[in-house]
Amino acid sequence: MTMSSVASVCVMALLTFQGVYADEWNVTYPSESICVVVGDSVDMSCSYTYPPEVTIKQAYWTKLDSGDHPDLRGDPQYRDRIVITQYATKQCDLRIRSVTLLDAGKYYCSFTTHTEGQQWIGKPGVDLHVRDAPHIPSVSISPSGDIVEGTDVTLTCKNRSDLPVQSYNWYKRVNTTHLHLGTGNPYTIKDIAPEDNGEYFCRSGYEFGNKYSCTVRLQVFSEEKSSIMAAVIPVFVCGPLALLTVVFLLRRKCLKGVLAKRDEQDASGNIRGNPDTILMIPVHPSQNPNTSQPDAVYQSLNPNTTQPDAVYQSLNPNTTQPDAVYQSLNPNTTQPDASAHE
Repeated sequence: MTMSSVASVCVMALLTFQGVYADEWNVTYPSESICVVVGDSVDMSCSYTYPPEVTIKQAYWTKLDSGDHPDLRGDPQYRDRIVITQYATKQCDLRIRSVTLLDAGKYYCSFTTHTEGQQWIGKPGVDLHVRDAPHIPSVSISPSGDIVEGTDVTLTCKNRSDLPVQSYNWYKRVNTTHLHLGTGNPYTIKDIAPEDNGEYFCRSGYEFGNKYSCTVRLQVFSEEKSSIMAAVIPVFVCGPLALLTVVFLLRRKCLKGVLAKRDEQDASGNIRGNPDTILMIPVHPSQNPNTSQPDAVYQSLNPNTTQPDAVYQSLNPNTTQPDAVYQSLNPNTTQPDASAHE
């Protein structure tokens, strides 16, 4: 293999060991630039050749192109996240899991030989680009609310990522399959019909992958059902209010009847006010209802049916005659004849 042919298919080695020519060393990188998002895994690979006089002790990957070219497996940043595999077919692979923004940079295949202190590195290596992971897109429906048959409905795929979106694709879920509807954003369904009912979602395509939205459900109503719903909703809202109004009016009417009957009884001479309060009025022994006629009971209890003199005569001492009060108590008021007679 000549120098020109090697240069066309591989990357030449930087260093030449004593007694070894540069055209006998070469490294090939299948991909010299890779782009991934945060959290993903990435694979890199290199294949190499070396002079027959040289024995390769170890092939590994490094991130430094100068100095001692340390093995990534000894770096705390990568120790638990990488796997390096060396094959007998003169190939060495690197896998990095859970990529972070700090992982961006150049990676190189490097070799050590059985000759102490001899190292060899192949350039230009692999350039790793790391981007923030895009967010899951969402889908909005316009117009909002009930979708009536015959209208145009627009679906919009919304992305919150700063990464450029290269393509949009729309799908409808049909049983266990996904029916591809079209591309572009937004996506419009013309003259929608009941058979368009179902779940829809979008796919946002990026340079290094795709993101799918959650599904949204589209419910189409016919014009007749839409009119029925418009009539039923006021009934559900106004029905309870009407029932409460009827109950209030009936109660008010009943209350008026009770009051009217009470007024009628009051007009005919029945007891007014609170019966409990009236029954607490002291009753003179002569007004005991057990010894009087029914007419006399009400006559003694109802102030409207008794004469003022009769009420106060037995209760108010101011209404009795002085002679009657003191005659039995005051000795000065007794008759001389009665005293002498004794």
